[in-house]
Amino acid sequence: MDRNYKSAVLLLTVTVSVIYYTATEASVVGSVSTVHIWTRETIRLPCNFEEEPFAVLWVMESSSNQQLQTRKAFFFDGNFISKEGRFEMDMNFSLVITDLQVKDEGRCHCQLVLGNLKVFSNSTLLSITSPVVDTVPTVQGWKGEDIRLPCDFHDEPLFVYWGKVHISNPEQSTGKAFFDGNFVSREERFDIDRNFNLIITDLEVGDEGLYRCELVLQNFQISSNSTLMRVFSMASTHEIEGCVDRSEPNPSRCTYQTPSLTSSFDLTCVVCGFKPNVSMLWIEETGKGIHSVVSQQTRLSDDTYERFEAITVLVKHGTEQTFICTATGDSLNGTSSAEITVLPISGKRGNLGLVIGLVIGISVCFFIAFLLVGKFLQKHYPDYLPQKGCGWNPCWRKIYKEEEEFLPGQTPEKTQ
Repeated sequence: MDRNYKSAVLLLTVTVSVIYYTATEASVVGSVSTVHIWTRETIRLPCNFEEEPFAVLWVMESSSNQQLQTRKAFFFDGNFISKEGRFEMDMNFSLVITDLQVKDEGRCHCQLVLGNLKVFSNSTLLSITSPVVDTVPTVQGWKGEDIRLPCDFHDEPLFVYWGKVHISNPEQSTGKAFFDGNFVSREERFDIDRNFNLIITDLEVGDEGLYRCELVLQNFQISSNSTLMRVFSMASTHEIEGCVDRSEPNPSRCTYQTPSLTSSFDLTCVVCGFKPNVSMLWIEETGKGIHSVVSQQTRLSDDTYERFEAITVLVKHGTEQTFICTATGDSLNGTSSAEITVLPISGKRGNLGLVIGLVIGISVCFFIAFLLVGKFLQKHYPDYLPQKGCGWNPCWRKIYKEEEEFLPGQTPEKTQ
């Protein structure tokens, strides 16, 4: 073990010992004396001070046995260390406890050691109560389906209120339905049944959030508890843009006809209407992954999402290629795939060269034939020559050897 680490551990042990036996009169600035809270909630206990600390230690003292003290989290020489998963010290040296349990009740001591080894301490009494109301901590529903949020209690209620808690202000909630001798629904899709459970029909993604069931008993005792509802949306069958000739037995398979004279093109795979997120991957038929040139996700108007993944395909002329787009996530119940076969170009590059060669060959043959015809006419019909001034026009006339040259358009006279 590293010598410096051993020294640090030894110094921390000595420091903690000093804290236990000397932290009596001094106090930490800004501590809270008593906190009342329900089980299953999260709490933050502040430990505020003005000077830079050398060490900070949070110690829990059992309410049933004050001699039983356990270290939960501490800061030492620049490092934050948590002793238990539900206990953590944040960057402001406050103790954060998640999923509170009755056994966590007791006095919490924040003990501080400054750089000059002066020791300060203060404590907060944590009072934890199990609520009269019992709800399910978390539920999951699917868009378009119905869901039931339970609110269980044993005594006769005077008033029951279900509301959706505002994220920005947890102390406020928007009423959905309530009971005060009559069952009343504030919104069309929200209702309370005879067991005081909240029934939500035709779920929308926007319904997701924290719902609180508040109860007032006949003796006017008030209690509440909450349920976090997550709403998922099943993704539509993902598609590859440009697909044609879909296979009847398996519509996830299709073909793609590349345009003529194309050396490369993009294939785009689209998945829409999903929540939560999905992961997408293009692979070759051999299973090798392909890097995406475009990867984009956008939020739709109904709070679901749409995702694009595009790859660039290099055309292999004369060879069919198969590519598979896979999408994975809870909104797909696992993994879904779409397969596309890229067909060779209708005029393959080899055939294209053959066609060009044939065109050139035919052109050369015509040119040679034209020369041969000219030679033939020159040899067998020497009296027929192109008329001067006609340019490229096919105007011809016979010239008599005994006549002198004359201008175009003049008519020669025969000698008797």
